[in-house]
Amino acid sequence: MATVKGLSIGATLTPGGDDTNNIATHEDRFGKGGYMVAKREDIPFARRKIGMLVYDNGTIYKCTAVGTETADASWEELKLGNDLDNLEIGTRNLFAKKYMLDWNAKSAGATTVNFDDYGEYYQIHENKVYVHVGGSESYNDILQGNVSFETSKQYCLKVKWRVPSEVQYSGLNLGFKYSDGTRSSWIICAKDQTTPAEATLVSASGKTVAGIVCTYGMQANTRIYEIQLTEGNKAPSGWAEAEADKEIGG
Repeated sequence: MATVKGLSIGATLTPGGDDTNNIATHEDRFGKGGYMVAKREDIPFARRKIGMLVYDNGTIYKCTAVGTETADASWEELKLGNDLDNLEIGTRNLFAKKYMLDWNAKSAGATTVNFDDYGEYYQIHENKVYVHVGGSESYNDILQGNVSFETSKQYCLKVKWRVPSEVQYSGLNLGFKYSDGTRSSWIICAKDQTTPAEATLVSASGKTVAGIVCTYGMQANTRIYEIQLTEGNKAPSGWAEAEADKEIGG
């Protein structure tokens, strides 16, 4: 093993003395990251810098001013989607394909699995899912509580689907429902979409997602080949297998 030149530190670096010592242990640009997990009011003014981030009791705050005596006036809550754009937060898929099979417990035949020239698909009986899972115009969460959504966080829904043959109206439509009772626009499996195509929908900035909801144009037996729900406002490339699907072997 090669010897690393430089100052050897055998213990945690501290400013010395007691906890009233406000001398910083390092300048942030020479350290690793500008991020703290602490109570905002406990960080001495001498250690604050505009733009620093603090994780305080489940919320991330950004320092907007230094030298003020009022702690709350120095910070603003950082909300993903409001402050950051085109952000992909990992590739963990929250929408397991097995959740579509769970719809059969509400109405037999709501979802069936089969194969065609494009691969494995989950065929959706739109009316059964809309009425018996989604509660029609109640627009209940078709994930049925399997996913817990974080407050004010954006999510990205991506689906690869088609209709088996051209129909008069669209097939399945999917969207977000928010905690304030409003809904997003829809991603729509078009009436003439007879080859698999991808569609993506991002939840609104600053709103809290309460679930995934559905409607439909007509009974078209929409075939879903892939479906993915991820955190952030940018769809990751490719498709990730959900943990719940890994547990049952996909």
